[in-house]
Formats: sequence, structure tokens, C-alpha cells
Amino acid sequence: GEFSQPGFSLLLLVILFCEFGRITTQRPLYPFTPRYTEEPPTIKVKIIQFNGLSYVQFNFSRLPAEYLRPADIEEFQFNFLSSQPDGLIWLHEDHNRKMYLALKDGQLIFVNDDRTSSPDEIVIGRRDGARFDDRRWHLFRISRRGRRISLTVDNAHQEDYIFARDVQFLVPAEVFLGGTPNTYAFTGGRVIPNFNGGVAQVFYRTETRTGNTSFRNEVNLIAEIGDTDISRPGVDFRTVVWPPEFGFTVPVGQTRKTTLPPPVTSPPRLTSITIKDERVYLVVPEFKIQSGGSLSFKFQTIKRDGLLMFSTSNFYGKNFIALEIYDGKLYLIHNFGAQSKRTLFSETEVSDGQP
Repeated sequence: GEFSQPGFSLLLLVILFCEFGRITTQRPLYPFTPRYTEEPPTIKVKIIQFNGLSYVQFNFSRLPAEYLRPADIEEFQFNFLSSQPDGLIWLHEDHNRKMYLALKDGQLIFVNDDRTSSPDEIVIGRRDGARFDDRRWHLFRISRRGRRISLTVDNAHQEDYIFARDVQFLVPAEVFLGGTPNTYAFTGGRVIPNFNGGVAQVFYRTETRTGNTSFRNEVNLIAEIGDTDISRPGVDFRTVVWPPEFGFTVPVGQTRKTTLPPPVTSPPRLTSITIKDERVYLVVPEFKIQSGGSLSFKFQTIKRDGLLMFSTSNFYGKNFIALEIYDGKLYLIHNFGAQSKRTLFSETEVSDGQP
């Protein structure tokens, strides 16, 4: 792989452009051969670890042409692990659509944006109350037949979805793991931070035909990158025996000082407040908005208008950020030195009394 790093950026962006010659496999499917559904017989696997300030980028147009042929049957899967409730894990963008997977409030969401209407969002595990920010490895899988897909985590929490138009995952596209250069812009504000955690065993599999012979095509996306277990700020490649006996250590510098598992810490205790008088407000300690930082809170109200949050810099009147409910919908208002902007943050009403 080849790394490139810009001279200056708000994010530390680690970009990898991968050659695909050694990560693709094609074999014929003979009559009455059962479909390959088990994990590949791999003893050691490659893990990519992200600290929320990096991403890895792949250009699928570099794949051999036979892997990009139309296929009715397809499978895409990877293992992931995180202790953070939010972060973009995977994003795919081709000339027809944009698709991505992200952790959002501890749950896994799949978004399909075919640019013809509002994006569709599927929440995996909502019915079961499942959370996947538990510092455990989870297996995510999409199985596709035609336009219909089935999404699962750990072979459970199944959600089904039908695309309005033909779709394929293994096509000429730009694919990102761990985030993007500007995740807020790439996802239209639906996801803000990049991914903080580990990703392993990223497989694409399709079934195609050449003449009278059917082939199973497999792309092991991260098999050959970081072969020397090199470390870079924000991203780290490691080869481990699978499954690992422990989670991961977030990469923070050029070298890794220890391989011991990080201590398990309890999440901070949440405190709720109720404001009953419109003249009352709460002043919180100084909050620094910086690359990789995030601010989150839950609220519920039946009021259709009101200021939820306001923060200004030391340069009073110039830089500020605010969240406002207006006519039942949530808006983001900010000015970072140029001019004030007001952006709709929610398509649906938030003044419904629900958290």
C-alpha cells in the first residue's frame, strides 16, 4: 500500500490506495456444490484499528474486470469492534448511489441514498434493544439476491430491505473504511465522527457465469495491506490469531508501546434535568470543539419553539454554534468566522414528547 498525508488538515487523514492482484480469488462452482457460507479457514487475520481521525480508501475500478461483472447473488461481510456509540464504519459511492454503515447511539444503521428521494435508513437491532458499542467483536453481513438484501449482526437481528433499482456492491466505486475526509458532508449530517475501533475480515463474494461455468469471486479487502504491521498516527494494521483474546488498543502514535488490552471502564453516569421555566438556562463548563470531538445529549419536549444549546468562542459575536427548535423541527445554526448559516437537522418533528 501507499500512504499519503496532506500538509495541513483539520483531520489526520490516512489514505490507502490498494492494488488488488493478491487479494482476489476465483473458483468454479460445480453442480451440486453447496454454497460457501462458513468463515474462510484462516488462522491469522489482518485487523485495521482506527482512532476516529483516519480512514482507508479503496478504488474498486482497479479490480480485475471479471470481478465487476453483474451478479444476482452477492455477499458482503466484516467484523467490527468499538467502545464508542457513534462512527462511520463503511461507505460506498458509485455513479448510481451512496451506501454506508455506521454506529449511531450504539446501534448499527444502514443507509441507502440513490439520489432520487430522501435516503432510506435501516436500524439493525432496534427491535431487540441491541447495542454494538460493547468492546466485543461482531460479525456484520449483507446477503443479496437481486434487489433484496438481508442484513444481520452475529447471524441475528435480521432486517430485510428491497432496493428500488438494481444494485451491486462489487462494482467500480470509491469505498471507505473507518470514515471519510468529511463524514458530516458525506452523510448529509446523519453521521458526524469517523470510526473509533477495529475492523477485520472484510469480504466481498459474488457468483457470476462465463459460458456454462459458474464462478464464485471473492475479494479479501484488507488481506495484503500493512504486511509489516506498520503503525501510523490514527490507523494501525496488525496480524492476530483469530478470534483475538482481547479487544484492541487505539493507535495514537508512530509506535505501539503495549499490546495489553485496555482496562474496561464504566460509561459516565447520566444526569437528567427538567427545565420548566423559559427564563431558566444551564451554564456548563468550557467545551472545546476540535477535530474528533463530539457533543451528544438526549432531550424531549412538546414545545415547538426554543433554544436548546448555544456556545460561543472567546471572540464574542463572531464564532458560535447553536441548536434551535423552530416550528417543531431541529435546526443547526453556526458561524465559524464567515457568515451565519442555518441548516435543517431533522426531517421529522422533534417536539412530540419522545426522547
